[in-house]
Amino acid sequence: MGSAVGCPVARSGAHAGLARPEHAGLLSFAAVLPAARGLGAGRALGEAVLAWAASQGFDRVATDWRTTNLLSSRAWPALGFEETFLRLHRVVGY
Repeated sequence: MGSAVGCPVARSGAHAGLARPEHAGLLSFAAVLPAARGLGAGRALGEAVLAWAASQGFDRVATDWRTTNLLSSRAWPALGFEETFLRLHRVVGY
């Protein structure tokens, strides 16, 4: 019961330099439907991404998320993802 949607990994101009180390695949989006949360679907998805990236010759995978996304803030570190840098922004005029 479920489906997966994928797209090819390609170089993104928006994710260069520190945001995407050399030889890294970029996981730009992943989601688990609410009904499947807590059942291991997210872990299976993450592990499948890592296995696929290794089979394609990538030696690492980069991703990012907003710290206010509590599900992602727990899921990605549980899969071994580590913080590599902090990006800040500010709205101009406030």
